[in-house]
Amino acid sequence: MQLFFDNPESEPQEVIKNSETVKIWFNRLAGTTLRDVDKANGTINMEGVENLLQSLKLEPTDLIVGYMYYLMDAKSSTELTEKEFERLMNHCQAKDPQQFINNLPNLRKEFSNRDTFKRVYEHVYALQREQAKSLSFDTAVILWELYLKGHFALYDEFMQYLQQIPKNKQKSVNPDTWKMVIEFDDVTKGDLSKYK
Repeated sequence: MQLFFDNPESEPQEVIKNSETVKIWFNRLAGTTLRDVDKANGTINMEGVENLLQSLKLEPTDLIVGYMYYLMDAKSSTELTEKEFERLMNHCQAKDPQQFINNLPNLRKEFSNRDTFKRVYEHVYALQREQAKSLSFDTAVILWELYLKGHFALYDEFMQYLQQIPKNKQKSVNPDTWKMVIEFDDVTKGDLSKYK
């Protein structure tokens, strides 16, 4: 149902529920075999996530990875549950790495939608701060460098502004500040003439 409300114009998708191929792929990434799957904790750890990205020919810094985490509704950036993995495969109608790779252009098109980008941007914040109340300034800057390029009209000026903030004035970034950066871009659209 969430897929419909997130993408109302998309065509209905056949659910690849509990596909044996997807399960085998998940178990391989989780480092388990079908024989010892009941002993496993049912998650793909960081090494498995790296293997997943390699098998999909994706760099960790590719923004589509953030979109993948959003589609999975992942709760952690360092491990993935089987349910999260299946959620992504269902969305992509993929049972193996090649089917997923074939669907990457569609994912990139979906991600190019501004509203989708904003939802991913907010999810990335929640994912990176995990249990903390806010993000460290340095982590926020790294994420802004990655996510705002090409999505923020005053990107260069904003990055320059952040670099000029003295170390003793750099504060952690709370959720409101994180959201205000995108709202600022939506309101100004790169034109600051009204604010002089």
